[in-house]
Amino acid sequence: MVKDRRAGEIKYEWFILNRIVSIKYQCIMQIFNGTMIKGALWLALTVLVLGTGTLQVSAQQGRRHIREGNRLYHKELFDESELSYRRALESDENSPQARFNLGNSLYKQERFEEAARHFGELADEVDEPRNRSKVYHNLGNSMLMMEQVEQSIEAYKEALRNNPLDDETRYNLAFAQNLLDQMNDGQPEGGDDQQEGEEGDDRHDGQGDDEGDDRDQERDDEGTGEEGEDREQQQQQQQRPDQISPEDALRMLEAAEREEQRVQEKLMEQEEQVQRARSGRNW
Repeated sequence: MVKDRRAGEIKYEWFILNRIVSIKYQCIMQIFNGTMIKGALWLALTVLVLGTGTLQVSAQQGRRHIREGNRLYHKELFDESELSYRRALESDENSPQARFNLGNSLYKQERFEEAARHFGELADEVDEPRNRSKVYHNLGNSMLMMEQVEQSIEAYKEALRNNPLDDETRYNLAFAQNLLDQMNDGQPEGGDDQQEGEEGDDRHDGQGDDEGDDRDQERDDEGTGEEGEDREQQQQQQQRPDQISPEDALRMLEAAEREEQRVQEKLMEQEEQVQRARSGRNW
């Protein structure tokens, strides 16, 4: 009897012990699972924070390169400013400020085709009307310097659609339209002479005027009868006050470009000061 009771007590103790072990195991697993979940959450949060911090550092580096590029641009070190803007784009490839300023640096280096490509791509992505107008204005300038007059006219028109009060763009548009009219008027009879005049303009040494006068004088000496009258009439038409000679057109364009550079530098300096007070960015 005693043995049976003792055996029953032992079985009961083992049953209690097993229950205790089972409960402990379940508690440990719950704690472990909870710790794993919390650990996973902490890991995700850590990655998120580190990623955000990396983006912030990258953006700060991009703004620093833009400011450095602007400083070099104001010193007319356009090739060095180009490198700074490209470094800014390595930090933020979608930065409109860096892309716009890079196009300006390329333009100042007379790499008009590259500048036009940058401005053309950027024009489709800028939403703010005034900034979009600036991009199209510079695109028009690039096209005009590549002698793509019709394309420059369309770019100037698009700039005015976004900012109708831009006097500079209106002036450049009128200049390009006048230049296109002269090209169309002179192309049938004087296409070759016009091309020679443009090549003379590229020399920038004043020889174009002298050579043009000599050619006109030779034509006057050779011209007789109806042929001479036709040439004389053509010369009179070319000398009308409402038409501009290629040399004058070039000088006007250069003067406009100098004035535009002065205005842009002033605007860039003002906006840089304002943006530096806010976030360090500038357009």
